[in-house]
Amino acid sequence: ITYFPSILEGPVNLYKKTAPQFQRIHKPNADQIIMGMQRSLWGYFKKVVIADRIGILVLGILGDETTVGFTLFWAMVLYSFQIYADFSGGIDVIMGISEVLDIRLAENFRAPLVSRSVTEYWQRWHMSLGEFMEKYLYYPIVLNKSVMKFSRKIPNAYLKKVFSATLASIIVFVLVGIWHGTGWNYVVYGCYQAFFVSTATLLGSWYKSLRTKLHLSDSSISWRLFQTLRTFLILTFGRFFIRAGYLGQAFDLLRRVFQFRPGQVHVLFDGSLTAFGLDGANIRLMYFGIALMIAVDILHEHKVRLR
Repeated sequence: ITYFPSILEGPVNLYKKTAPQFQRIHKPNADQIIMGMQRSLWGYFKKVVIADRIGILVLGILGDETTVGFTLFWAMVLYSFQIYADFSGGIDVIMGISEVLDIRLAENFRAPLVSRSVTEYWQRWHMSLGEFMEKYLYYPIVLNKSVMKFSRKIPNAYLKKVFSATLASIIVFVLVGIWHGTGWNYVVYGCYQAFFVSTATLLGSWYKSLRTKLHLSDSSISWRLFQTLRTFLILTFGRFFIRAGYLGQAFDLLRRVFQFRPGQVHVLFDGSLTAFGLDGANIRLMYFGIALMIAVDILHEHKVRLR
């Protein structure tokens, strides 16, 4: 049996943190084997029960060029869950198998669905890649002598302070977009993410001041829920660019999604979605899986052990 702990999808393991594990004798115990198998099974559940079913439905909806408005929007909402279930599920399988072999790899996700900003989302999503980009790209740009020299020439004190971080964020996220693919749609996707992350850096103090004036407390459940839903919607619209085959198709999907028609929300309840490849039982199983995945993330976020 051959074990390959490094693949393109992730996790991206730094040599210094991982190499010592391969230089020692491994003696996995029964608890490790059971825990590892549980995690792998959870990963397979997310990939097979959730992601694969969503994939059939999304493909059916997007394959129908007459689909517009809420139905198309709902397909993209489901696509957001599909990406997470598929990607994190695969990582769970890898992590579980590694645990069975008494090897601990870097965690790659930390409940990204509960993120309250795009910046926080990228701190929780594909964390091993984020750590790699931060170490080998972000900080080298921020600490680059030419960048620091240029920032010192900026007359505005606040802009001078945030210029390096903003520039580094833009470059990093454009490259993250290209990392997903080489088409212009991926470049635009990277620019889209860079816009929200860099805007948060540039306007961070203004946002904080505005929240204070509006008496918005970060401890308020309703405000936190609003932030989470807002972030999810921003990210969902960004995924039009990576779901489309090319840039023109992405803009066509965005044009069609705003063609709302009365009563379209009823597609969630009237059985219309069964026309796109899944029967009612599989659609219900899909929704159950999504709800369970969200619940598990929330429990993990509150430090509740499930294994």
